[in-house]
Order: sequence, then structure tokens, then C-alpha cells
Amino acid sequence: MVIHCPRQCRYLLPVPEGGGEAAEDLMLVPYWRLRGMLFSCRTSGVEGRVVDTSLLAVRYPVLPNSLGVRPQAMKLRFLTSETPGRVLPHKISPRLLLSSASPASIPFLQEDAALNPSFHEALVGEAVSLIHTPVRLRDGLLVDAVLNRPLGRITEEEGLATDLLPSGEESCASLRFLPTLCPHCGWDMEGEKDALVLLCRNCQSAWTAEGGGFTRVDFALFPNPRDEDDALLYLPFWIMRIEAGGVRLQSFADLVRFANWPRAVRPEMEEKLLSFWTPAFKVRPSLYLRLARSLTSLQLRGELERRLPGGPIYPVTLPLREGAESLKPLIASMAVPNREFMPHLPKVRIKVRAAILAFVPFVRDGAELVHRPARLSLGAKALSWGRMI
Repeated sequence: MVIHCPRQCRYLLPVPEGGGEAAEDLMLVPYWRLRGMLFSCRTSGVEGRVVDTSLLAVRYPVLPNSLGVRPQAMKLRFLTSETPGRVLPHKISPRLLLSSASPASIPFLQEDAALNPSFHEALVGEAVSLIHTPVRLRDGLLVDAVLNRPLGRITEEEGLATDLLPSGEESCASLRFLPTLCPHCGWDMEGEKDALVLLCRNCQSAWTAEGGGFTRVDFALFPNPRDEDDALLYLPFWIMRIEAGGVRLQSFADLVRFANWPRAVRPEMEEKLLSFWTPAFKVRPSLYLRLARSLTSLQLRGELERRLPGGPIYPVTLPLREGAESLKPLIASMAVPNREFMPHLPKVRIKVRAAILAFVPFVRDGAELVHRPARLSLGAKALSWGRMI
């Protein structure tokens, strides 16, 4: 089964057992949580970092502004209609999360941000969810039910009790459980627990959960040029053809001029349509950009095959829309001269016209994964680390 939530999923921090107090007396306070890779495009270059932050989704000064490390350290559960207690409905938009995650919002970095402003910020691979933490009200004193510590006093004028709703009204009502049967042939599809694209070996198709059902994903295979199947791992990448406004990037010759590469522009380069490559999996931001720049620069060519690889496939953990979000930082990282292009970045408009999922063979070489035709490598541990983003 696939758990599909079209909107933000809602989770609950666990309440310690015991204490002699009824679970129905719990009040569940909502916090927005955001995880992902944040790219900041500055005159000095493109900076990337991983964010995992939380922000109070209601306006009560007595409550902590953040959950700290609790979402990472504690096991979360889905908030359902059977969850005991009452819920405070969220009143603050999740858009504030992006501004709070920006380096410019950190006091000791504000001066640096003024000297080195960001012309564009992109949050790639973001996972936005609501996490509810339990509290209790004891004689006007608000108590953290996880640590059993007082948070502060709250007055009747603040209207906390009148805002509460039954948990069923704020639960994951849109949560769907989809059977992992191929919509085309009815065969069992395969995919790891964090995979966003499921594969059917029987009819050689790929599918992603969307709109309460499954949507077909176009894919292609770059065949392995050598007989090394035992050491192969196929990594997924999104290949996109775009329509760009504010910058000319239609042909490979345009990219050569844009990046100011020391090579002559030949007539066949003008006719060669440009494709942008981005990883369809999460890794640390600097490695993500390096892989995207390398494969976009190489413009891999070969006899693509419309079949699934026979060897192991690394799961798709980054959807196409997130790959498209990373195109502006990718383009900015390739611009030369960088300082002249960055102020024009807000005017650049990008629209994806066509996209395909490509499976590229990498060979295990010790602790490295290597794509030998392109002389491209990455550490195997980088993949494991990326699955925690």
C-alpha cells in the first residue's frame, strides 16, 4: 500500500504513558515543519544548505516558537479522527517558514546578507507538514504534556478554550491508502518506502501517486556499455526541456556562451537542443548542484531504451516539480560572469516544456559510485545521508 496525502500531512508527538490524567483533556498545538535543501543565489555564488525547522502555527505568546529537535528525535504518529484530545486550528500560513529558514532571518548573518544580498531563493525537495504537540491546562497554567513542565499562565481573554476543535475536524482526512497494483496490467509494483515512483516489471511502466490515484511517468534507460551488472546501481535523473524568458538557453551553443567555456562554437552546437539534468534523489545541496551541472554540461547521448533496468535501481525521492524548482539555482551557478548575471535572475522565467525520467548506470568502485563514460563519481554514503533530508 502507498500512503498518499494530497495536502500537508498531520502528525502527533507521542504522549508519555501514565500520569493519571485523561487523554481526552489534551490540547494539541500545531507547528509547521519544513525540511529540504535551500539554495540562495548571491553575487558571490549559489549557496546551499539543508533546513529542518519548525514554527508555531498559532498566535499565543505563552507557547514556544519552535519544537526544537523533537520532530527529529521522537517517533511521530498520524493525527486521525480517533486521536484523543482537542486541536487548535492553525492560524499562520506556512509561507512564513521559508522566510524563517532564510539566512537573512538569523541575527548574526543579517549584516552579511545586507552586503551580499540574495536575488533568488529556492527550497528544493521541501516537505511541509503540521506537527501537533500535546499540552494540558491546569488551573490557568499551560503545561507541556511531553516533559510535564509548565509553559506559563494563559488568561480567559486569550480564548484558548473557545478555539479548540475535535481532533476529527483537523485530522488527516485527505489521507489515502492506494494499492500498489499497476493501473495498466494489475501486476504488483515495486518501490522502497520512500520511493515517489513505483515500477511495474511486468508491463515495463512507471507510476507516481497524484490526485488520489496513479499517473504514468515517462522514462528511459541509458544502457550499460560494459558487462558489469553485478556492480551496477542505476541512479534516476530528470531530463527537462525548458522555455526560458530573460535568458537565452535553447541550444547547446547558448550554454557554451552563457557559461563562457573555452571552446569554439560550431554550427552543429547551434542545432543541438539543450536539456537540463537534475538528480531525482536527495543529496547534500553542494553535491546536488555538482551532479546537475556536470550532466547538463555533458549532455549525455546514447541509444535510449524504453525499458526498466535489469539491475538495482535507486528510488526516486525528488519529484519533477522539485527538480524544476532547482533550475534557477542551477542556471545561476553556471553563469559567467556571475556578478553581472545575478541581479537579472529575478526577471528570469522558466517553464518546463517536456521531461523524462532517465536511469543512468553507475558502477561501484570501492566507496564510490562511478559513471565511467562521463567520468562522474559520488560517494555511496552520500546517498544514505540524502535519504534523511
